[in-house]
Amino acid sequence: MQFRMKNLDKLSLSEMEQLLSGSRKITFQIEDTEEKYKLIAAVLKTPRYAKLDKQNKGIVRRFLQAVTTTSRAQLTRLIARWMENRQILR
Repeated sequence: MQFRMKNLDKLSLSEMEQLLSGSRKITFQIEDTEEKYKLIAAVLKTPRYAKLDKQNKGIVRRFLQAVTTTSRAQLTRLIARWMENRQILR
């Protein structure tokens, strides 16, 4: 069964955590790199990532890693790039 989720950037931290801790296996697929970068930037912007505590940053990181299927190291680099100038460009 497949569902289409829109507005992933509008999820709250508790909704992200519930999605991650769900008992069903959920797979996401974003094929376009530009769309992936836009989603990462939008999710980081919405919960004000820079002001979150360490635990909540971990939730956002795990959520982004699951949704974008990006490696932990690559996601760290993309977040650092976003923290510098609030955008992620290819």
